[in-house]
Amino acid sequence: MVLVDELDDAAERFESEHGLVAISGGRHEELGTANAIIPLLESYIELIAVIDVTVAAENPVGTFLLQRLAAGGQGSVAVCLRTTDPAAVAERTGSRSVPMQRARPDGRELQWEVLGMEGAIVHGLPFFITWELDADHPARTPAEHPSRPLGIAWVEVGGVPSRVRSWVGSDGSHLRFVGGEPGVRRFAIAAPGGEIILS
Repeated sequence: MVLVDELDDAAERFESEHGLVAISGGRHEELGTANAIIPLLESYIELIAVIDVTVAAENPVGTFLLQRLAAGGQGSVAVCLRTTDPAAVAERTGSRSVPMQRARPDGRELQWEVLGMEGAIVHGLPFFITWELDADHPARTPAEHPSRPLGIAWVEVGGVPSRVRSWVGSDGSHLRFVGGEPGVRRFAIAAPGGEIILS
């Protein structure tokens, strides 16, 4: 999840600088945010922006993003791991599954569930998503990227490595545990011309 001030400008920058095409995602009305998706077949980069400050200030996710923006914190703000065993994640992390939804620009309603969002907001830990990897999944949205990306190669995550490993369990195979301050440091997209490293 990459926090940006303005989605259209960010999309232009990602394409011109990295050869990555962002597709308009839609609005999260209950969060006061909107997103654009850079689909990578099995995974995706989510560009997220606050579009309604009033609504955002009334929920934990929006408040977190507003605070990051106020601190000049554009860039990577969270990493989300897809899990096929939400019950195990719930037991391991002590979190509950929260239903989410957004409408695509074509009006189609998308639904999924997240777990551990409080860990991301409060402690800089990864959070988790359950969403079947089908034709409606954002990762599968058709896009012709000039850089021909192959997917996310790795994500560097700060924090006490043993705590992060315990939190993510077997779902964290692409993570690099680097210690220091909690949160996402950098991530890399595999591509034929070499890794595209972003922060």
